[in-house]
Amino acid sequence: MISEYSSKYAKINKILFLFILVLLSLILPAAFLHEKTGRVIFYYCSYLSILGIIINYKNIANIFSNAKIALPFLFLGILFTLWSAISHYQLQANESKELLFTPGKRMFLASLISLYVITMFKREIINHILLKNIFICSLSCAFIAASTFGIVQSMLSPERILLGINRATLTAYAYSALSIAIISIISREVSSKFKYSLLISTILISIYVIFLTETRSAIIIHAGLSMILLGYTMWIDKKIKISYVVLILSPLIALSIVNSTIIETRFKETTRDISAYSQGNDNTSLGARFSMWKVGAFSFYEHPFGATQSSRNHFIRDYLVKNHQEKSAVFQFLDVHLHNEIIQYSSLFGVMGLLVLLYFYVSLIFTNGISGIIRNPISMIVISTLLYGMTDVLLTSIEFIVVISTLIIVSYMICYKDKKTT
Repeated sequence: MISEYSSKYAKINKILFLFILVLLSLILPAAFLHEKTGRVIFYYCSYLSILGIIINYKNIANIFSNAKIALPFLFLGILFTLWSAISHYQLQANESKELLFTPGKRMFLASLISLYVITMFKREIINHILLKNIFICSLSCAFIAASTFGIVQSMLSPERILLGINRATLTAYAYSALSIAIISIISREVSSKFKYSLLISTILISIYVIFLTETRSAIIIHAGLSMILLGYTMWIDKKIKISYVVLILSPLIALSIVNSTIIETRFKETTRDISAYSQGNDNTSLGARFSMWKVGAFSFYEHPFGATQSSRNHFIRDYLVKNHQEKSAVFQFLDVHLHNEIIQYSSLFGVMGLLVLLYFYVSLIFTNGISGIIRNPISMIVISTLLYGMTDVLLTSIEFIVVISTLIIVSYMICYKDKKTT
């Protein structure tokens, strides 16, 4: 009787795990074509993961032993939720309630998906090689679909491409994270004679699509990280050849020529913004960012334990008025965010928020369960997020949370090596 129960229990676990894996493999291909579809699949995946954790309540200690990937998301989820709850009760009736309950919920759900999926994965209910191939196929489909969609969008409209996401900048960051993960996985896992053909073609296509988003930081950072990965891969493989360098540089030069208008426009905007800011005018894209970083850092200095968004913004507005900067561009963007992840977190969540954010970065870059850093897709995804976070705020974006958490979980299962077999 016990044996029959165990057999049924194992079968239920396997069916549930399989269903969750299918949903997980569909999130990324869907998210870049239609964000809402990817989001809905993510929710179903999380709810079934909760069910899986409940079914396996007797092995709860074993589940939480696999929390290395889950904890950074869990801590951010707790941070967002606690801050939002405190802010909700401190706000006056006529004040705007800019809260983070939804990002907090998604971070929490991402941590639960990670807990359940990685636990079941390590139990080897399903063959690791099969799972690895399924998720490589998922990432490949996501990359091909997103790249094709982006190129078609550029042909149909002169505007910056959006894919299935509502902002060009967020599209650039999410697509870059996907591409960097794939480039890292090709570098790490592929050993066939087609390795460098795949590597170089993926880099070139991804850089071209990033160009189409016209996002300055993404163009520079994505191209830089891609070149670092290619150079490091050639060095590790002892295949530093002039032919590879020419093969990658020639199309890049061609891409630069084809997109020379975009490059020239962005370069002129950058130099103009810096020049204007040096003359006291911050009513430009970069100038506004510089001013926001300055007042955000000052707000943190004055309120090291955090503040509600409303009280922080009141403090910053009063500070600008007192210093005769009523025309500052900060007033236009203050209610959105401060365009810097670290300054945004420190000015709102205080020292604790800064520590949680640093833990997220450090743990997922250096102790994510996969060896190495440069050819480690999880490390490279988070490094790109850290760098993009220097000029924007990503981790409170409800769309980006779905993409980055799914990418990290999938990359873990693709690159995981059992210590018994290594």
